[in-house]
Amino acid sequence: MDLKEPQWRREGEMPDYRFSMANERTFLAWIRTSMAILAGSIAIDQLTPTSPRPPSASPSAWRWPPSEPS
Repeated sequence: MDLKEPQWRREGEMPDYRFSMANERTFLAWIRTSMAILAGSIAIDQLTPTSPRPPSASPSAWRWPPSEPS
């Protein structure tokens, strides 16, 4: 079986490898940025003091429709 190279592969020029490398650098920059944002949010969550729950935030205050005050 004789497989010939298609015509469209013989026409045109070879693509410049710098475009592929630039795409890879852009992708890696997005990944690096997303990891930095994630690490920063975890650090903020872990380093900020937790405040006690205010009395108005009891589970009975979450009911809908709200109960009438007694």
